[in-house]
Amino acid sequence: MAGKARLEIKDIYNIIYDPASVSEYDRQRSPMPEWYEKLIYKTIEELTVFDVWRMFIQELFVDTAVKRAIVYLKEDPFCTEINDGDIMRYLSKVDIELVKDFKKELLEIIANARKLKGEYDWISEADEIQYIAAIDSLEKKLLDLDNKSKTI
Repeated sequence: MAGKARLEIKDIYNIIYDPASVSEYDRQRSPMPEWYEKLIYKTIEELTVFDVWRMFIQELFVDTAVKRAIVYLKEDPFCTEINDGDIMRYLSKVDIELVKDFKKELLEIIANARKLKGEYDWISEADEIQYIAAIDSLEKKLLDLDNKSKTI
């Protein structure tokens, strides 16, 4: 019996990439080409918190970043491997269409974050305030989905 096919990012998005298309000058100026080249050969399960964070920043494969972010936020709602709360802050800014199918899971993550935020050792008060604003914003977007479906 054949094993399950390894579906990499390049396969999901039908990417044909030629590393020679990036100049040596660009490679020396930015870590992005090297990161991108590694990223497209990863499966969704292989994406790290750093990959998800950078995908959000670069607005690249955001639908996939959302899926993987949810996995990490379930484990740690503050996703502390990068800047505290960054994954949640970026997730709260994505188009509601990309997160609406994950409403139940996200509301559970938000509830857990609210429960744990008082125990969390924030780097600064500003980080905590930004994080709370992010979960408030995301929660409002998710709850507004119910209001929109009632008016349609």
